[in-house]
Amino acid sequence: MLAYGISIVLYITSAQGLGATRSQMLFSSAPLLGILFAALILGEKITLFQQIALLLKIGSLFALFQDQHSHEHEYIAVANQQLHNHNDRPA
Repeated sequence: MLAYGISIVLYITSAQGLGATRSQMLFSSAPLLGILFAALILGEKITLFQQIALLLKIGSLFALFQDQHSHEHEYIAVANQQLHNHNDRPA
């Protein structure tokens, strides 16, 4: 429960800083990192399909983080005024 909660907090923090797409790509790479750690620490064998998946994931992360915006975004503050009344209360 603690590890899952910490991972969600870290995911939300990264989504705010990196953006939703980039943080989701990093979050989805956790199983492949687990495979790497299992191979390095426990001596597990990495299958051909896992190797292909790892290469594809690394390539997609590299391509994703190479993309840079060439322009700045401008956000205009909008005041939202909703008309309402309180006549819907029962008598």
